[in-house]
Amino acid sequence: QTRLRRIVISKPFNMFITLVIIMNTIMLAAVHYPPDKTLESIDEVSNMIFTGIFVLEVIVKLIALTPRGYAKDKANIFDAVVSVLALLDLVFVRQHFEGLGSISALRALRLLRVLKLLKRIPDLWNTMTAILASLEGVWVLSMLLILIIVVYAQLGMHLLGGRYCGLDDEYVYDKNDRCEGLPRSNFDSLWWSFITVS
Repeated sequence: QTRLRRIVISKPFNMFITLVIIMNTIMLAAVHYPPDKTLESIDEVSNMIFTGIFVLEVIVKLIALTPRGYAKDKANIFDAVVSVLALLDLVFVRQHFEGLGSISALRALRLLRVLKLLKRIPDLWNTMTAILASLEGVWVLSMLLILIIVVYAQLGMHLLGGRYCGLDDEYVYDKNDRCEGLPRSNFDSLWWSFITVS
């Protein structure tokens, strides 16, 4: 276990995983529409190989670091979740639910592997951690911003509501007293007033 731990934390091992992630990112970027059959085949095979490597990485780290030591690093937990989702995509969905939309959803989750690069580049990881920590106070600012928009939206309704019709010949009332040709940016309802202000 000690020897395995040395391998797991060694620079060559981490460089190899980083290289695999970069190669996986290149393969994801190569996919285009309409799909090319040859490229699709290569993508399927490469996905199986990459998934195998990432799952093996998780297993080796669990053995080397022990589950408790492995779980101490949040990046490791993220890696494990991504690997489990990739296995679900390969083992269960593709074999038993071929052709369903859930396949596309799980395939889209492969993009999460790109985020594995974050922990390989410490500066990026530290930046992301700082951003996530700062998000705790963002909801207060968001609520304040929404409150201000609602106030100005209601003010707009009181001052400008129903004023479009009659301004010129472009906006006129129909038989049901509805304003024909009313633009989307108006103050006749709270919803559109909110959209117009924001």
